[in-house]
Amino acid sequence: MYYSHRGVFNDTVRSCNRRDLFTTVAPTQQLREQTAAFSTVLEKEMVMPYTVPQDTINSFSASATEALANYIPSALNDLTCEATAIVMNDPTVWRAASDLYIFIDAAWPHRDVYSVVSNILDSVEVGRFGTNYTILNARDGNVIVNSTQFLSDFHMTYTAERHQTLPTGLNIPNVFRRMREETNNVMAAERRTNNLSGRSKIALVIVHTDRVSEGDTNFAIQHLQIFREEVPDLRFLYLAAGEPSRFNRFVRDERRDVFPLRELETGVVVDTIRVQLTPVIHRIQQEPR
Repeated sequence: MYYSHRGVFNDTVRSCNRRDLFTTVAPTQQLREQTAAFSTVLEKEMVMPYTVPQDTINSFSASATEALANYIPSALNDLTCEATAIVMNDPTVWRAASDLYIFIDAAWPHRDVYSVVSNILDSVEVGRFGTNYTILNARDGNVIVNSTQFLSDFHMTYTAERHQTLPTGLNIPNVFRRMREETNNVMAAERRTNNLSGRSKIALVIVHTDRVSEGDTNFAIQHLQIFREEVPDLRFLYLAAGEPSRFNRFVRDERRDVFPLRELETGVVVDTIRVQLTPVIHRIQQEPR
């Protein structure tokens, strides 16, 4: 946290502020006294052919403290917090560590959904900071790419030929059933190994133009309550063509968890994809571990 944009207790207690924080965290007089006290204890534990007098220890401690106090404000060449931010004055946490489940509606053309998923995985830097991802079908909930941290698995598996074999559309009960199964398996493994990963859990549903029936809506609302009780750190995000607000009832925060996605033209430039995906990528990165 000290090296992140979030900070330890707030966004001021960060490594980029350590010059300003030094005198607050370590006042010179207190640092001098603690250095002398530690040196006295250390001297007794060291095997030396002579004993260092206490006055000498105090003198050395004072000199070391003064040297450090002079060095940090004048010679510590840290970049400012503004200079290290990806977006100026943006508090977004830019390092995601998540179990990311991406449900794909195969009604999207392969080139579109391939470009979208590739950019998302590349932008959240899967694997580098502990993010696992799984690619699933939004219609039947079946796994397309097994849980992995390697981008190559997606590129090798999600081919145009494989895309053509997938059922199209969205079946939200199947999505929810699969997510309950996946999260139960993850939590059971963590209990079995006594190892809590701390990763956030995010289900990103990339939908074309399908809508959710009234019956499926009732099912979804009931299961959302179950998820809140059993898996409180699970977030559902929707990236949808058409009017994305049709999924507002299936998220915790409709202002932050539902995103539009326009169809991509043939030969679309990468920047256009990135412009559309930047909000959802930032949202994924904002989920804390």
